[in-house]
Amino acid sequence: MYKVWYWTMVDRDSEGRFIASIPDLVDVAAYGATERDALANVTQLAEEHVRALVERGQSAPRASRAAEMPSAIRSKEFGRALIPVEIGRASVRPSATHSAHH
Repeated sequence: MYKVWYWTMVDRDSEGRFIASIPDLVDVAAYGATERDALANVTQLAEEHVRALVERGQSAPRASRAAEMPSAIRSKEFGRALIPVEIGRASVRPSATHSAHH
């Protein structure tokens, strides 16, 4: 197995719930009563999302580096975390921008 580490943004809504979202995985977000719950829920959704992509023959989305994430903390942002998503090594292909051309 191979782990891809995705940045997760954690916000709080007006009702006090925590919302964890992964910018690299569009439409993957989850609520939780605590930050830890939101991160656990979004981690499970991310694994299911990436697994479904791989099963359809697509490669796992590339994870952004810390330098590629917005530097300013958004107004409702509570925090950020890195979460691991386990996938088969064959599912990870280098992107064209990272491969060497000879």
